[in-house]
Amino acid sequence: MESPQSLLDVAKAADLARLDQASWQTKRDKMVKTCKQCHSVNFAKEQLQHGDEMIRNADHLMAQAIREVAALYKDGVLATPATILCIPCVH
Repeated sequence: MESPQSLLDVAKAADLARLDQASWQTKRDKMVKTCKQCHSVNFAKEQLQHGDEMIRNADHLMAQAIREVAALYKDGVLATPATILCIPCVH
Protein backbone atom coordinates (compact mmCIF):
# COMPACT_ATOMS: atom_id res chain seq x y z
CA MET A 1 0.00 0.00 0.00
CA GLU A 2 1.33 3.42 -0.89
CA SER A 3 1.80 6.01 1.81
CA PRO A 4 -0.13 9.27 1.74
CA GLN A 5 3.18 11.07 1.22
CA SER A 6 4.03 9.00 -1.86
CA LEU A 7 0.57 9.74 -3.29
CA LEU A 8 1.13 13.44 -2.63
CA ASP A 9 4.51 13.24 -4.36
CA VAL A 10 2.87 11.65 -7.41
CA ALA A 11 0.20 14.37 -7.49
CA LYS A 12 2.88 17.06 -7.26
CA ALA A 13 4.98 15.49 -10.00
CA ALA A 14 1.96 15.27 -12.32
CA ASP A 15 1.00 18.87 -11.47
CA LEU A 16 -2.43 17.68 -10.25
CA ALA A 17 -2.57 19.64 -7.01
CA ARG A 18 -2.54 23.32 -6.13
CA LEU A 19 -0.89 23.23 -2.73
CA ASP A 20 -0.73 26.95 -2.03
CA GLN A 21 -2.80 30.03 -2.79
CA ALA A 22 -0.28 31.43 -5.30
CA SER A 23 -0.21 28.31 -7.50
CA TRP A 24 -4.01 28.04 -7.31
CA GLN A 25 -4.41 31.69 -8.34
CA THR A 26 -1.92 31.30 -11.20
CA LYS A 27 -3.90 28.37 -12.58
CA ARG A 28 -7.20 30.22 -12.09
CA ASP A 29 -5.85 33.30 -13.93
CA LYS A 30 -4.69 31.10 -16.81
CA MET A 31 -8.16 29.55 -17.08
CA VAL A 32 -9.85 32.98 -17.11
CA LYS A 33 -7.40 34.18 -19.76
CA THR A 34 -8.28 31.19 -21.94
CA CYS A 35 -12.04 31.54 -21.41
CA LYS A 36 -12.10 35.28 -22.09
CA GLN A 37 -11.05 34.64 -25.67
CA CYS A 38 -14.69 33.67 -26.32
CA HIS A 39 -16.57 34.82 -23.20
CA SER A 40 -16.68 37.81 -20.90
CA VAL A 41 -14.40 37.79 -17.87
CA ASN A 42 -17.45 37.90 -15.60
CA PHE A 43 -18.93 34.84 -17.29
CA ALA A 44 -15.64 32.93 -16.99
CA LYS A 45 -15.29 33.78 -13.30
CA GLU A 46 -18.92 32.87 -12.66
CA GLN A 47 -18.46 29.47 -14.30
CA LEU A 48 -15.32 28.80 -12.25
CA GLN A 49 -17.26 29.76 -9.13
CA HIS A 50 -19.95 27.23 -10.05
CA GLY A 51 -17.21 24.59 -10.36
CA ASP A 52 -15.88 25.56 -6.93
CA GLU A 53 -19.38 25.16 -5.47
CA MET A 54 -19.76 21.72 -7.05
CA ILE A 55 -16.46 20.61 -5.52
CA ARG A 56 -17.49 21.92 -2.09
CA ASN A 57 -20.84 20.13 -2.37
CA ALA A 58 -19.17 16.89 -3.48
CA ASP A 59 -16.69 17.13 -0.58
CA HIS A 60 -19.58 17.67 1.82
CA LEU A 61 -21.47 14.65 0.47
CA MET A 62 -18.34 12.49 0.66
CA ALA A 63 -17.74 13.55 4.26
CA GLN A 64 -21.35 12.66 5.12
CA ALA A 65 -20.93 9.24 3.51
CA ILE A 66 -17.70 8.61 5.40
CA ARG A 67 -19.38 9.53 8.70
CA GLU A 68 -22.32 7.21 7.91
CA VAL A 69 -20.08 4.26 7.07
CA ALA A 70 -17.92 4.91 10.14
CA ALA A 71 -21.07 4.83 12.27
CA LEU A 72 -22.08 1.51 10.71
CA TYR A 73 -18.68 0.05 11.65
CA LYS A 74 -18.92 1.53 15.15
CA ASP A 75 -22.41 0.09 15.67
CA GLY A 76 -21.30 -3.32 14.41
CA VAL A 77 -23.64 -3.27 11.44
CA LEU A 78 -20.61 -3.65 9.16
CA ALA A 79 -17.83 -6.06 10.05
CA THR A 80 -14.34 -4.61 9.95
CA PRO A 81 -12.51 -6.19 6.98
CA ALA A 82 -9.30 -8.14 7.55
CA THR A 83 -7.44 -5.57 5.48
CA ILE A 84 -8.44 -1.99 4.88
CA LEU A 85 -7.38 -0.61 1.55
CA CYS A 86 -6.56 3.02 1.05
CA ILE A 87 -8.79 4.67 -1.50
CA PRO A 88 -7.83 5.50 -4.28
CA CYS A 89 -4.87 3.16 -4.03
CA VAL A 90 -6.94 -0.04 -4.16
CA HIS A 91 -4.69 -2.85 -5.40
